[in-house]
Amino acid sequence: MRAIYAALLSLALVPPTFAAEEWPPTPPEYAQGKPPMSQKEWLKKNEGDYNTAVPLITYDPDFGMGYGARVFHYDNGHRGDDTFAYEPYRYRMYGQLYATSNGLQSHQITLDAPFFLKQPRRLKAELILEENTATHYSAVDDFWIRRPFLTLSLEQLTLG
Repeated sequence: MRAIYAALLSLALVPPTFAAEEWPPTPPEYAQGKPPMSQKEWLKKNEGDYNTAVPLITYDPDFGMGYGARVFHYDNGHRGDDTFAYEPYRYRMYGQLYATSNGLQSHQITLDAPFFLKQPRRLKAELILEENTATHYSAVDDFWIRRPFLTLSLEQLTLG
């Protein structure tokens, strides 16, 4: 009986493997020419969405102590998806709140989506608000310093 339990336990601990004809999975037409991640990375890659965060702590003699956080949201899709082995994630978003003791603020929201709309295009978008409340008044500086910046880019992916 112990031998049966040991055999079942060893089968449960062995990660699934693919026959040579199953790995790598066939890429969709819009990802032709892009190499897949390794089978080991594919097995370790998280499925679905998840969040993670990074604290931001800095010191600068001009701006003082800086504190903030950057929170990431990833959507990796599922192993059955046609691009799961070919893209790092379906999309990644992050938000950042950061301020220093001497008045510098930097707040951001970004989006990165490889294979946007199932095309060989990558969408990148950033909304950045930076302000230095300790800046001396200047009509030119005041106009540019206190405005939010929005950048969008849609890149054609070069594959192969």
